[in-house]
Amino acid sequence: MFRVGDEVNPEVFRGIVDELKKKSLHTNNYRKNSGVGMSQCFGYVRQRNGTYTGSRWNFQRIELYQELLQLAARILPPDFHWLSIQVNVNYETEPHLDKGNRGESAIIGFGDYSGGDLVVNEVDVSIKNRVIYFDGSQLLHYTRPFTGTRYSVVFHTPNQDFLEIPRFSFVIHDNDMLCLREDLAGVTRIYNKNGQCLFSSNGVIPPRRKCQPTLRPCIENVREELE
Repeated sequence: MFRVGDEVNPEVFRGIVDELKKKSLHTNNYRKNSGVGMSQCFGYVRQRNGTYTGSRWNFQRIELYQELLQLAARILPPDFHWLSIQVNVNYETEPHLDKGNRGESAIIGFGDYSGGDLVVNEVDVSIKNRVIYFDGSQLLHYTRPFTGTRYSVVFHTPNQDFLEIPRFSFVIHDNDMLCLREDLAGVTRIYNKNGQCLFSSNGVIPPRRKCQPTLRPCIENVREELE
């Protein structure tokens, strides 16, 4: 039904908590299946036309995105596949199925809170500082009430094939700045968090991206950067 992973040191979440304290998430009104709350998706997200592209939050919250990628590299096994990252702040979900996902998801909770267990098929399981693996597309799940500040992160994979050419991107440091490196069709480009191209291997500098790039996180490259 679900798998319980190892316990995680709370210090691992410090960077994410700091970023969310500096600037919290917007209220997401589009997750009507699970309820309205402070929740945003990074990595690959579904567009209204049915295609999947990179989330605009990959650029708009690049420091937070970097922390999330680092968390994945530290707590998830190398053979666990995911393309999207859902981040929640004090989000008490209603009973639902993740109809837009496929396969196992990995969820972990952290913060100064009590209560807030994840209920999977009517079984309560604590996700605080511990990774729980389960197929949310098949198992009804929701959040128990809680007190305090509860953060949670879900690593998952969309259930549809990608309908456009993927751009392989990962976060790098360039001149002491966090940037996104993009490799596509033999051309490498580096963008800053404002969507401006700082470098292009073929010398062609495209217009500013307006914080809405098409991205596909390349987890293997991120893991290599961290190692």
